[in-house]
Amino acid sequence: MTTDKTTQEDADRFMRQDVAEFNGDNARLRDAAPDMLEALKWYAEKLSHVRKNHSEGNAARTALSDDCGKRAEIAIAKAEAQS
Repeated sequence: MTTDKTTQEDADRFMRQDVAEFNGDNARLRDAAPDMLEALKWYAEKLSHVRKNHSEGNAARTALSDDCGKRAEIAIAKAEAQS
């Protein structure tokens, strides 16, 4: 039979575990934010040129094609990495 004290101790333990997990997730995302922002800026810059019908458009399309999402994958992997 559980007592109110045991129940409260369990609740406190679960709360501490949840807070620790939350803090770990926040730290991981905070550490990954510069990489995600850099990738988004790169994609935004390239996408702003893809519809151009001259060498600037060709260069942007080639860069995006060559990248194949690698910049995004790297940023996502860092955000999802276990600490």
